[in-house]
Amino acid sequence: MGEITIQVPTKTRRRYLVEDRKLADQILSALELSAIRIQKSRLSAAEREDAADAQNVKKALTEFAKTGKVRPLAELKTELGL
Repeated sequence: MGEITIQVPTKTRRRYLVEDRKLADQILSALELSAIRIQKSRLSAAEREDAADAQNVKKALTEFAKTGKVRPLAELKTELGL
């Protein structure tokens, strides 16, 4: 059995047990789309920024896949602080 650690910006401490394999796969898929995956225990500031940028790109691609709408490059650069 595997284990996942999720850090949230509150003082919440909860523990869950998921025994259904399909449900566990759904939860992992949702996390992959909505959270920054950390491969090592401590990230540098630059690595955190890169991970946040990657998450923004994932959101944009998901939005595009759902709506087919494309936003102007200037708008995206402003949003991403470029």
